[in-house]
Amino acid sequence: MKNIIKILLLINMMLMMCSISFAKSKVKVPETVRIKLNDGEIIEIGLDEYLYGVVSSEMGTSYQTQGKYKQVGIEALKAQAVASRSYAVYSINHSKYDGYDLTATTSDQVYKTGEVKDIVKQAVDTTSSQVMTYDDEVISAYFFSTSGGHTESSEDVWYAKLPYARGVKDPYEPYIDGKSEWEIRISADKYGEIKILERSENGRVTKLKVGGQVYEKSNIRAKLGNTFLKSTWFDLEYDEDTNEYVLIGKGYGHGVGMSQYGAMGMAEAGFNYEEILKWYYTDIEIVPEQVDYIVIDNAEDDQKYENEKDKEYTIENKEEVDDSIQKADKDFSESKPVVVTKERGPLLKRLISTIESWR
Repeated sequence: MKNIIKILLLINMMLMMCSISFAKSKVKVPETVRIKLNDGEIIEIGLDEYLYGVVSSEMGTSYQTQGKYKQVGIEALKAQAVASRSYAVYSINHSKYDGYDLTATTSDQVYKTGEVKDIVKQAVDTTSSQVMTYDDEVISAYFFSTSGGHTESSEDVWYAKLPYARGVKDPYEPYIDGKSEWEIRISADKYGEIKILERSENGRVTKLKVGGQVYEKSNIRAKLGNTFLKSTWFDLEYDEDTNEYVLIGKGYGHGVGMSQYGAMGMAEAGFNYEEILKWYYTDIEIVPEQVDYIVIDNAEDDQKYENEKDKEYTIENKEEVDDSIQKADKDFSESKPVVVTKERGPLLKRLISTIESWR
């Protein structure tokens, strides 16, 4: 009889939580997505199956920094999974294509088929249905390779001012050869005079004179080549001996949203994926499709979880900022994937396990 009362009380609590949760969030995450492959074929696959290919392609599971190979931490992969899911859902809801939702290229997110490692599946599966929202709307979660130490606000790269895409410091990003710092040369004979006219408050060039033309924001890289000019964060010098302009820069990519290498560095420093996402995307919430998740634990664990959930995170509250950024004393190349020890699963699954524990 006592156990029956416990079960009834638990079911009542579940129903109350579900009704509150549904009232709070109207976000719906579709089950499938339509992708236009590189050969032109359009396929429709499950959203998480799509994310297996995206996370594997966009972030991968290892990287090289200063001659060492490291394993990408699962918290970084989870952050990538939620960011990529958010971008996909936003694209589905605001389709710019006829007959499909996304391409399989860098125009949207790189998607490739092939072997998917267990750590990638784990990252996607344990965040299934989770997306980021701002003002109850799923955000267009932009991300890029390398910041060089600071991300950029959206209006200083494109033109729209997105409240969740504010420039932030990126002190945990590891040093990546050819991306964290770089140098290119441009012939004055070919392009004429080059002159920096304006910068953003975060240091990126927002207006550049090239010959007789003035280019602004993202058009600067489009003019000179997005892979040639790795970012718009650079200084300019002139080499009289060679009649060339020397661009000495930082970072790789547009600089808006999450730095992928920065996420890897934060994961290595001990941040979880929610902390990572809330650092790079300002004032966002992370919500599931249906908020039907609870944690059944003892009172002490419940209180600890609530305290962590309500905590306001900053970079500094984890450890003192390392001015050198690089933390190369720890090698993850042989480490095993992190095992999730505390799952926030569906109500039915958690209910069954709780009832079994009462037997």
